[in-house]
Amino acid sequence: MAALADAGVPVPVAVLTTQGERWVVSNGDVYELYFLLRGRPHDPSSLAQVEAAGEALGRFHEALVEAQIEGHKPVERLFAPGPSREGLLWAMHRLREDEACALPDSMPGQGSDDPGDSIADCRAAHDMIGYLLFVAESVAEELPDELYWSLPMAIVHGDYHSGNLLFDGDRVAGIFDFDWVSHQPRMADITDGLIFFAGRRDSPLDPADIRSLTQPFTLDWPRMRRFMAGYQRVLRVEEDELAALPAFIRARWLYMRVDAMRRKVPDAEKLEFLLSGVLRPLRWVEQEEERLKAGAWA
Repeated sequence: MAALADAGVPVPVAVLTTQGERWVVSNGDVYELYFLLRGRPHDPSSLAQVEAAGEALGRFHEALVEAQIEGHKPVERLFAPGPSREGLLWAMHRLREDEACALPDSMPGQGSDDPGDSIADCRAAHDMIGYLLFVAESVAEELPDELYWSLPMAIVHGDYHSGNLLFDGDRVAGIFDFDWVSHQPRMADITDGLIFFAGRRDSPLDPADIRSLTQPFTLDWPRMRRFMAGYQRVLRVEEDELAALPAFIRARWLYMRVDAMRRKVPDAEKLEFLLSGVLRPLRWVEQEEERLKAGAWA
């Protein structure tokens, strides 16, 4: 955060203690104090703010290219398909344990290309989870670890959504929440930026509500172009990064739903949360995959 602030990126800056430290320990507790950054939440109707969010992300990545940061946070691959697959297998097991379902181990339609949106019955839920497992396996094949770690790298934010930014008019006034900062392919952040700033949703996004934050979306090409125009005003996106974008979107969407299901939703609501509307973003990516990879839109 100090390196970003020195580079002119709008992030919180620590108020130093009388000893010149950035935090103080008192009775075993750690305290930090930061200068106030004033701003307002993102206005989804503002294309100028969408572009500003892209440019701010580019400046974030650029500022840390040569930064000598002490310490290291051992964060593994972001949005990896493995944990998503484990969560989906847990959901399948949970479904089969439900006495109201009593599903066999193998059923017609498992992993079908189009299992349908309805989750009104056990068979439909079974087919949908099977399809999501198929998507997770596809991501692992399309974006294996070797390819993932070979893409252009950066110190990334790791959770770049509108709830972690404040705006002052058409400019970004603050970037917050550095829990997931780590060394990763910069496409992880770009994917988040596109999903959260260029995605169309049925209701306004409320970052404090996990159901709102993870609601289904479809991406909007004009908004995507504005976000990428802002980013590429600072840094150029490479062809191999765009070629991997469909897999990144699939991986991020699965991770959003599965991780939130496991950690943030009551037990009785987990399966409904996982499956409600889950196919919409996946269908959009499948329909637009070649256009995404071609990158002319960016």
